Amino acid sequence: MEDKIITGDETWVYGYDPETKRQSAEWRGQELAKYPFLINQEKLTTDAFRAVGPRGLNDQFLVVEMERFLIREGASDKQNQYENKEDKKIVKSTGNKRKFVEDYLKYGFIPSVNDPSLPFCLICQKTLSNETMVPSKLLRHIETNHREQMNNPISYFENIRSSFQKQSKKFKKFMTTSDEAQTASYMIAQLIARKKKAHAEAEEIILPALKIVAGCMLTNDAMEKVTKIPLSSKTIARRIEDMSEDIELQIKQSFNDSSTKWAIQLDETTDISNKAQLLAFLRFVDTGKFVNNYFFCKELKQRTTGADIFELVDENVMKYNLRWENCVSVCTDEAPAMKGSRKGLIAHVIKKSKYQIGSLYDS
Repeated sequence: MEDKIITGDETWVYGYDPETKRQSAEWRGQELAKYPFLINQEKLTTDAFRAVGPRGLNDQFLVVEMERFLIREGASDKQNQYENKEDKKIVKSTGNKRKFVEDYLKYGFIPSVNDPSLPFCLICQKTLSNETMVPSKLLRHIETNHREQMNNPISYFENIRSSFQKQSKKFKKFMTTSDEAQTASYMIAQLIARKKKAHAEAEEIILPALKIVAGCMLTNDAMEKVTKIPLSSKTIARRIEDMSEDIELQIKQSFNDSSTKWAIQLDETTDISNKAQLLAFLRFVDTGKFVNNYFFCKELKQRTTGADIFELVDENVMKYNLRWENCVSVCTDEAPAMKGSRKGLIAHVIKKSKYQIGSLYDS
């Protein structure tokens, strides 16, 4: 009965300093740390446990068999050490970032145009992370994704790099717009906004007219420069938005001083779609000069009462960090919603500013 008892035993797990990243994932005992050649001598077996007699388990056999069972099949320490030495030899790192080395071209990689610390694959034209800037990982990328290109000589990748760089320079030259063309684009957009014309007229009328004038009265080079002026309808819309944002920024900067006095002129009207619009202008002193500036033009969403008008004006006053106590004058028409002594706009302004302000009415 005792001869057929299956018993188990315990053993220690000994630690050691791994030399490669793959070795850090391996489980090695004391015996295996002394004799690493035992790992890959033969194919691993699953006969790690066996029935023994009452004398117990053979500890040395158990350690070796357990190590063989848990180690990755087909692992080669010699190959890992070789890859590690190659990585240390070629890779030059500063801190945590690795630098590109010219030898990586044989794997089909060049430094990225936007960030030289990232490898760029010439075959699939994808940018990889800085962690892959080692020969073993670059080689793994080409083996996995471009196996048919692996055996090409380095001259093959040099030709691809040359054509890619020429294409990039040509595209950059084509897309680069001179400062003069940008200035002309903004000035034409400002003219269209002032004349209240459609944005498409810049590309459909103004640009062809400029080409005709340049071709008839100037040289061909001048006509080519005129052609490079960006005047599409979307570009004109962006230019107008940029100028509008710049005006808003200038107004905010003008009122950085909390003591700046200001006056407002506003009127309510109805557009062609029968919607009430409120238009307002500001007048203030900036660097010793009187400045008349556009304030806002917005739709009155519900009604056109004095309270609704004041709510819209107060919203924009707060937006630009203006103070009602610095308002010295309000200019508007004689509509009851504007000049009403109880519920008109002027009455709300006086309550808000807590001062008696000047009121001008234009009939």
